[in-house]
Amino acid sequence: MAGTSLGGQVETDVAIVGGGIAGLYAAWRLAGAGGRRIKLFEASGRLGGRIHTLYPAPGLTVELGAQSIRDDHHLLIRLLQDLGIAMRAEQKDDGAGLVHLRGRTRSHAEIGKARLRRPFAYDVTVSLQRGGPGRLLRKAQRKATDFEGLAGELGPRLSQLLSPQEMAYLADRSGYGFWTSPVNADAVLGWAEQSLFKGSHQMFDVPSGMSCVTDALAAAAHDKGVDIATDCPLLDLAIDAGGAITLGFGGRRPPVRAGSVILALPKVAIAGLGGFNRLDTVRALLAAVDAWPVVTSAILYPDCWWTHAGFRTAIAVTDLPLGMVRHFGAEDRPQHRGIGALAMFADGERGAFWRGRSLPDGAWLASDDPAMAEIRRMVETVYRPKLRRAPPLPLKAMIRDWAAAPFGGAFHLWAAGSKPDEAAALALRPVAGAPIHVCGEAWSPRQAWIEGALETAESVLHRYFRLPGLLDGIP
Repeated sequence: MAGTSLGGQVETDVAIVGGGIAGLYAAWRLAGAGGRRIKLFEASGRLGGRIHTLYPAPGLTVELGAQSIRDDHHLLIRLLQDLGIAMRAEQKDDGAGLVHLRGRTRSHAEIGKARLRRPFAYDVTVSLQRGGPGRLLRKAQRKATDFEGLAGELGPRLSQLLSPQEMAYLADRSGYGFWTSPVNADAVLGWAEQSLFKGSHQMFDVPSGMSCVTDALAAAAHDKGVDIATDCPLLDLAIDAGGAITLGFGGRRPPVRAGSVILALPKVAIAGLGGFNRLDTVRALLAAVDAWPVVTSAILYPDCWWTHAGFRTAIAVTDLPLGMVRHFGAEDRPQHRGIGALAMFADGERGAFWRGRSLPDGAWLASDDPAMAEIRRMVETVYRPKLRRAPPLPLKAMIRDWAAAPFGGAFHLWAAGSKPDEAAALALRPVAGAPIHVCGEAWSPRQAWIEGALETAESVLHRYFRLPGLLDGIP
């Protein structure tokens, strides 16, 4: 791949492209080792990537992006300790979580007690409805001759093992729509078992908001000499005859020459890099993963009205476009006073309902926006059967479409026909002989998790920059 030589010396030893958790973590770790000039470039005006916390009122945090930590996420837990950021154990679901499907609202406790009557209007047995998505997937695996029998495309393969009504219940009850999509069946089912059905794993969150993690990383990296620039979309990447790498940016920023490059970017951003995206190995890397579209939102209320019906941190799931709903605000207010918020997660077809209704630059929808009327109607439909009175009017809402640029999706899944182990290894150095490295959640064994982004960054730093592991020496 040829590029235009700029002449002169390399301007930075390491150029990191991407101001999300993987890029900031790599910058922080490299800067801590010393001896390198490091520049970090972020395409947007905001650092943090798909970590995005809102602070709509004093003491209230609402997550529009990544939010949960599991007890086996050792890198992230150690990182929080090093940054002095506290975690908090998420409360176990005591049966108060809600499920609203096909016009009926049931608590988890009510579903679990069902014996004769099906909880919801699906042609699915009482036992399978009670057991939920996990039991349906176990049924599919039993019907397959072995786990390899679930290879191929997930949607078509599951459709051979489950009835149409069971497939519908799986998607509606789980809150995820990728079960019917043509992603890698073997890889995605394994990921789902580890990620969605958490079993005995303890879950944590960050009371001060996940954005505190990326903010602290950016500050620590800057203090160690990392030059951080925002509003710098990378448009092309080329290697000149001398082996130096040239980065071409949009706007008036001149090209930058770097000795090494770390691309901490999602699939869509790498696909947009002129020249680089035409290499066979890069095309193979891009073909290995699919970005999954998700819309999230924060819905602000004058109080935490859901606590009066016993809902605190439990999640509500519905087949309405609200998708999955989390409650924010009540857990830090014993008297249940003050502003609270619901956070929506809607993917696939549910997310498509909201696409195009978001405002630019993270603006809030006004109370009289047409989308607010839809939000009010759906929230009342889901919760009203369990309340003595209707929920109050929402104050405002913010809708975030993660499928929009520069992310392309909220997370990634292995594509049909992909070989995840080979693609994950290829990402670490996709161009033979060139010091260009890709890291982040997309090509990680732990897709959709912060831990996956950190693990891939650690692999790059250890293998190609000779840094000791963050957890080295930790028993």
